[in-house]
Parts: sequence; structure tokens; C-alpha cells
Amino acid sequence: MTVGARIKVALVGAGGWGYQHARVFDAREDVDLCAVAGRTEERTKARAEQFGLRWYLDIAEMLDAEKPDLVSISLPNMGHYEPTLQVIQAGYPLLVEKPLVFDLTEGDTLLHEAAERDLFFAINFNHRYGKPVQLAKAAIDQGRLGTLVFATWRFGGEGGWGGRPHANLIETQCHGFDMLEHLCGPIASIQARWRCR
Repeated sequence: MTVGARIKVALVGAGGWGYQHARVFDAREDVDLCAVAGRTEERTKARAEQFGLRWYLDIAEMLDAEKPDLVSISLPNMGHYEPTLQVIQAGYPLLVEKPLVFDLTEGDTLLHEAAERDLFFAINFNHRYGKPVQLAKAAIDQGRLGTLVFATWRFGGEGGWGGRPHANLIETQCHGFDMLEHLCGPIASIQARWRCR
């Protein structure tokens, strides 16, 4: 890719969050959103028509035909691992919607595979870009709050859904861990209180 050139982006995911990725990329003047790959013809074709894209039901076929500069993956939470691994092994830089995976071994595999190929590999934590978080980060960085000695994060959600243990902790609370590290630095230790009913 040459400096100043438009970034060619392909999207994997034709659902609700896929729409948000498509909407944002499509609005950028420095991006050429070229294609979408989805799981069902009806939904994928509809999303493609909405944004004037080519559509595919096979990720490998899309990558071979489009040769994008970046792949944006936005699938249901439990469905990120296989497509992410496929895109990494095909050698394409990528942005993946959170949560990355629900299994540490899978996460380690993805990180290892991307590192072996020296690929750009990002996970979307959109809360970092909210105005309140940006203001808090600026205040911390400028020393206006003094030395931080305590920080907490509370984020709602119900446990026990999704068919995996700790699904809510991983799916929604990952925002909290990301915010704490983003604002305060690396987390050294964690403690938890579990409320049983």
C-alpha cells in the first residue's frame, strides 16, 4: 500500500455489528470498503446492496478475489476463532470485534499465528473512544488527578448465558479490564467477589 492511498477493507459479518463496521468504514474518505462475507445469502446480499459491495459466502474466496489491505471481522461472540485464524493464516492484517475468544488456548494460537507472520492484529475496544474516557485519559496523562491509588469499573450484565462458563465475564467485562489498563496501566492482580443466589 502506498502512502496516501485508500485502504481497501473487506468485512466478515453481515449482522448488526457488521453493519456498524460497514457504516463507519464506508463513511471514511481514506477507505475503500470493497466486500462483505457472511453466513447466509439473504443477509449478506442485503448488506452488500446497502453499501454497494461485492458479497461472498466464503471467506477464502473473498480474500483471493479482493486482496484487501485490512479485514474487519464482526461475527457473533462465540464465532470469532475460526474465521480469525483463517484470515491470519491467509496473511491478511485484521481488526476483530471483541471478545476475541472464550478459551485462552485459542487466544494464544491466534496471537502466535499473527506474530509468526508479523501481521497487524487489533481487537476492537470501542469504549476507549467515548468522550468521557478520552477526557479521563487526558486528565490522568496531564497529572490533574494526582497519583492514582484506586480505580474501579462496574459494567452490568447477567451471567450464565452463551453456553460457556464465564461467558458474561469475557463478553462484556472485557471492556472493564481494557478500560482499567487503558486509564491506569497494566493490571498486576485481580480479586473478585462472587454472589450466589
